[in-house]
Amino acid sequence: TWEVVGGSGKGGIVVRAQRETTSPVLPTRLSTGSIVRAVQLEGGRLSYELIRGSGPHSGWVSLLCSGRELLVRRSLTELSR
Repeated sequence: TWEVVGGSGKGGIVVRAQRETTSPVLPTRLSTGSIVRAVQLEGGRLSYELIRGSGPHSGWVSLLCSGRELLVRRSLTELSR
């Protein structure tokens, strides 16, 4: 389980249709604070399914941008607090 922590000043983080960073950007961002389930993790990119929050129900996101974390791994215990 992952929480979106980046993109607070931009309405969330960019979501792409495929793993490649050159693939099309989806029209809406994944909002800061959203909770997602990892489907696949590959080369600093995460394929996800939305559990809670707003934005695309699935897609590919980067874990880091310019050295800053965009998503962090959370335990279910942390999320229930």
